[in-house]
Amino acid sequence: LIKGKKDEDEEYRLRYITWGMLSTAELSILQAHKEITLFAERTGRMLDMVKALFYEKNEDAFLKIYSRVEKYESISDRMEIEIANYLTCVAEGRLSSEGKEEIRIIESIADSCNNMARSIKRRNEFKSIFTDEQNHNVDQMLALTEKALHRMIEILKKSELVRDDVNPSYNIENEINNYRNQLKIHNVENI
Repeated sequence: LIKGKKDEDEEYRLRYITWGMLSTAELSILQAHKEITLFAERTGRMLDMVKALFYEKNEDAFLKIYSRVEKYESISDRMEIEIANYLTCVAEGRLSSEGKEEIRIIESIADSCNNMARSIKRRNEFKSIFTDEQNHNVDQMLALTEKALHRMIEILKKSELVRDDVNPSYNIENEINNYRNQLKIHNVENI
C-alpha cells in the first residue's frame, strides 16, 4: 500500500465513482451518495478557509489561503458536473430531482464561499476595516452556515433518512433567514 499525499484533498478525483464499469443501479447510487457526502465535506473545509481568510492579517498567508479557496471552487465545479453526469448515466436520463438538488445546493455553497473570499480580498485591497459589531455579525452568520452544513453532512452520512431529521434542518434554515433579514434591516437603519 502506498500512502496518499497529505494534500490529497486538493487533488481532484472522484473517490467512489468509477466510470470503467457501471455496476448495478443500487450500487452505483450508493457510490454516488458517498461521493456527494465527500463533496459536502470538502465544501465544509472550504468554508473553514473562508473563516480563516476573514481575520488573516499576513498578506502571504492570506494569498495562500485565497489560492486554496479558488482551487477548491474549481474542484467543486468539476465534481458537480461529473457526479451529475454519472447519475444521469446510471438513471439513463432519469436522475431524480432530489439528486440534482443535492448536488446543486453543495455547488452553490462552494460558489458562495468563493464569492465571500473575493469580497474579503477586495476589503483588504481597499484597506477597509469592519467594526467590532460587523465582525460579530459575520461570525454569527458563518457559525449558522457552518451549523447547517454540518447538519447536511450528518444527514448525508446516514444510511436512512427518518422524519425527525428534517425539522432540525428547517429550524437552522429559518435561523439563517431570520438573522439575514435582521442584518438587512439593521444595515438600512445604519445607512
